[in-house]
Amino acid sequence: MKFLPYVFLGCAISLNLCADVAKPKSSNPGGALPAVWSSTTAQERLKALRVAQLDAYRALAARVYGFQLAAGTIVYDYALKSDTIHARLGTVLKGATELEEPEYTDKGMVMVVYGLKLEKIFDALKIDQSFNTLLINKQVQHQGKIIEALGCGALPGSMGLKMLHAKRAAELDAYRLLAERLVGVKINSETSVAGLCLKSDKVEASLAAFLRGLKPVTVSYRDDGACSVTVQLKIREVVETIENLIRVYNSGNSDKITDIRITTNDKIFKATGHGAPRDDSTVVSLSSGSTAQTILHRIIKKEIVVE
Repeated sequence: MKFLPYVFLGCAISLNLCADVAKPKSSNPGGALPAVWSSTTAQERLKALRVAQLDAYRALAARVYGFQLAAGTIVYDYALKSDTIHARLGTVLKGATELEEPEYTDKGMVMVVYGLKLEKIFDALKIDQSFNTLLINKQVQHQGKIIEALGCGALPGSMGLKMLHAKRAAELDAYRLLAERLVGVKINSETSVAGLCLKSDKVEASLAAFLRGLKPVTVSYRDDGACSVTVQLKIREVVETIENLIRVYNSGNSDKITDIRITTNDKIFKATGHGAPRDDSTVVSLSSGSTAQTILHRIIKKEIVVE
């Protein structure tokens, strides 16, 4: 069976931001519901839509907290420093809105896109004067831009639900593979990223937040609903991320790391995860902080991860 480019085609990672969320071509032109949707009850349609909306909200929160401000520094690190900033970001996220009408596919899947203006995120961080120069530069660079996230829901027992299960499993698999590569990077002859995470819970949490906010490069489905998801980081992004992890570590520890010689032979860190459709109704989201950080923690501890 060949892979079919079904959703999320060609979305390149750039500061965890993509101009648009790629989706499949409309299956309901003119707003007409596909047969699989018109034959079900209004209550089931509403429940599936609500799941998609919650999924989009969680994905958007992950994008926001994993957003790189400069040299690998992410929003999560600033929120961790200040309860006020964390609260203000929460208020901003509650103001996220659907950018377009929900789209219903003939597989029984519904998709919604949530968005938030980057200016609102920057404004939430401006209470600390030390951030202002950085934020002003970013605001000029991203003026008028919106950070977006796609959320999916599906009808019980539909092919769309099986595909959604497969996509989530593939996302987790891709996340695991990329995390394994990142934690193995050497900072110097004595320390690796994994070693840094073992010494500091804050470093581990920051890395998990960054990885959780990454967007897929491609998502493809097989005819049987099996899915593959590819995520990638350019070497510049890898180095900047590791430099930020060192800053996080040095800010809370007396044994500061000053000997930095990050070494890797790769120009791109790429990982492709695979997932198979399942019949049960439980869907695990990569946006879940506990799931993402648990997988990362087990990788650092060199435990076998099978999800």
